[in-house]
Amino acid sequence: RGYDEIVNILLSNSKIEINSKDVNERTPVFEAVYYMNLNSLKILAENNNIDFKVRDKNGKNPSEIGLIMPIDSENEVHYGELIRFIRKCLH
Repeated sequence: RGYDEIVNILLSNSKIEINSKDVNERTPVFEAVYYMNLNSLKILAENNNIDFKVRDKNGKNPSEIGLIMPIDSENEVHYGELIRFIRKCLH
């Protein structure tokens, strides 16, 4: 819903540091995982500069953060796919 387009625009700008961290030391990868945005996560994964092994200020990597939980069966499938994808990227 527009997020994928924003991610693509940001990735196309060489002045953007795609692994920049917020006050919690979380990167865009954390945000994509937290909000269960698998498409944006896949777009980020296509960029060789993305760090999936980064840790936040609590020492957690993207697969270990609390997620917004699914509210219906379609999101439950999406949730499982998201977790499998992020774990694959961590290896």
